[in-house]
Order: sequence, then structure tokens, then C-alpha cells
Amino acid sequence: MKLRGIAIVLPVAVALLLAGCSTPAPAATSAPSSTPTSTGAATATPAPTPTASVLPTVRIPLHCADLFTQTTLSTDLGTKVSLKRTESSQPRDLDEAADRQYGTLECVWGGKTMTDSGYDQTLDLSVAPDSADAYADNITALKKFEAMKLAVSIGDGGALGCETYNTGADSDRIMYCNSTMLVGTSWVTARVQGNGPKTLTTAVANARVEKMLTTIAGSLAGVTTSPAWTPPAGSPLAFCSSPDATAAVRTAFAAPKLQKTKPDEASPFDAGTISQGKGVYSYCGWQLSPPGVSGTGTVTNIGVTTLAGGGWLIPQLVAAPPTQWYVGQYKAVDIAGAGRGIEACNNADCNAMMQIAGSAVSISFDDLGASRNRAYLAALVKAIGS
Repeated sequence: MKLRGIAIVLPVAVALLLAGCSTPAPAATSAPSSTPTSTGAATATPAPTPTASVLPTVRIPLHCADLFTQTTLSTDLGTKVSLKRTESSQPRDLDEAADRQYGTLECVWGGKTMTDSGYDQTLDLSVAPDSADAYADNITALKKFEAMKLAVSIGDGGALGCETYNTGADSDRIMYCNSTMLVGTSWVTARVQGNGPKTLTTAVANARVEKMLTTIAGSLAGVTTSPAWTPPAGSPLAFCSSPDATAAVRTAFAAPKLQKTKPDEASPFDAGTISQGKGVYSYCGWQLSPPGVSGTGTVTNIGVTTLAGGGWLIPQLVAAPPTQWYVGQYKAVDIAGAGRGIEACNNADCNAMMQIAGSAVSISFDDLGASRNRAYLAALVKAIGS
């Protein structure tokens, strides 16, 4: 299952359980037509320093805190919310780093409770610069994919769609909304989840989101984006597209029955995933075939994500290791062949993030114990970098 924040391959039973908890953002699996340690024997080599003179920054000259007052947004979402992610928040994973490299503004307001990585009451906003062509290429498919049936004339046009439902006889009514629009050349995606009284209708929910979009469009009118970031020189890692990748994974993890998984059904890009264009971001995975049982001492799931030019992210993660909803708290570690990186394990699954040849790489795998984990990881790092 591909979750925003990290590529985690879960056992089937766990994946089915979590699938009912929340509605994740669509993961980009195809590009739009406009390009938008070992057991101790190996010695860790220092990771190369990114050659870009300036790290990537948000290119949209807005501050999340200036878009809405906490009172106004809390009223529309049906509960008290506050800013959780802003334009100055450090990227915590390859998805967020890809957005930063693209210059996308990401703002998240949320309440007190969460399901997996998402807030139960939230406005999750993405604004991608210089994306008019990509918007035109994807909007028709996106409206169908997200069931956005209501056209809006805000900005240069867009669409939204809300649904409302009760989770129980005595519960408040839940609203879940997807919306998108273009303002100049800035592409906006706003996902909204809130609640209200049992009398809350879809029409009222749509009106609340239209009001939010009007506010956002007003703030974007006439803004000038800063120049695009120039990534360090070098070729993107081609591991996921390599015909030798499966053999390399089987050898590295001593698992000859691993089979490469089929990509998820392609979904259209939006302002939150346009940064994952072809040649920039890649994901590939392998599973044991026939299926095995996690915890039996044999690796059953492997996932590899790469972000071209993303090596700048790793020193930031090493300096301030994040916490992820599934694998937990990361810690800085020496990864043979890649230098200093971060790793987290939850006794069932692990994830490690590191720099390889100037790219950021995330590897998810079964937790087989510290010694075997380091040996297998070192072997795969070597294969990815070769």
C-alpha cells in the first residue's frame, strides 16, 4: 500500500484493515504529458554533499497562517483545528521532499485526532507553481477519479465534490470533499474532512469548500513565483526500471521467490502529486510468491522509492529524525555503502532512508533482526548504486 509520507508494503490482512480507516490521496504512478549494514565487516562511506548551492524552497510567496483565521476554519470544519504543516516545515520523507523540489506550497490544518497519517478533521492544501499545462492534461481524469461533479468558476475554473454520511445512529454527520482549481498558473488541490450536525447536507458542505477556495484564490491573485530549483548534476537512479532489479532484490535479501508487484492503477496527477513526475520519483515493490506469513524469518515484502536530486534531504533527517505513524520513531544510523541515514522498525516492518549517488532513497522491508537487516540492506544499497 502506497501511503503519502512513506512507501510501506503491508501484509494483506493489515492492508485491508487500514484501507477502511481513511481515504488517502491518490498516488501518482504515471507522468503527465507535461514534464512537470552489514554485520560489521563493511565500512560506511560518507555520503556526498549535494552540489546545489541553494536548497529547494517553496516557490509560492504565501504563508499558510495568513490564509485563514483559526476561528473561521474551525467553524467550517466543525471542530477546533490548528496549523500542523506550513511552508517552513521540514520535509519528513521523499514525497514531501519531491513537493519541496517542485516548489509546492503545502499547508495542513488539523484537529486533535488522527487516523493513520491523516487528521480526522482537516484542510490539506497543495499549491503547485507553473502547472497550467499539467492541470489541463489531468483535470478531466481527475474530476472523474475524485467524483468532483460540481464546476466552480473561482480563479480560472475548477471542480469540487463533497459527500456527507453518518458513521452511527448517534454520530455527527461527516463531510469529505475533494476540490481543485487553477489560479493563473498555480494549481490548487484542497482536501477537506470535517463534521457537523445531523442536518448537514452535501449542498452546505459544497458551499463551505467553495468559500475556502474563494479565499485561497484571492490570496493567489497576482502573486509572482520564485525561480525553479536547479537540482545537482547527475543522472536519476534507474533501479526500478532496470531489468536486473528483481534478481538484485532476490540476491540481496536471500529470497529467491520474491516477485515484482504490478504498479497500482494509474491515477491522474493533482497539485499534491505533480512533483512525482517521470524521471524524478519512482517506486517499485516485491512480494513473496506464493504469499508468506510475516515473522517467519523470511522477507515477504520489499519497497524501494527514489527521488532524483533528493540527497539534500538526508542530512536534515539525520539531524532531526522524524516519527512516522506506522514504523514509529526513526534514529540516525550508519548504512554501509550509503553513509549516514535514518531507520525505524516496529518489530514487523522497517524503513530506511539514505542518499545514494545524489538521490534520496527509501527502502521498506520486513524486520528480520538488526544483524540480518543491516547485511541485507547493505547488499541492496550496493545493487541500487551500481
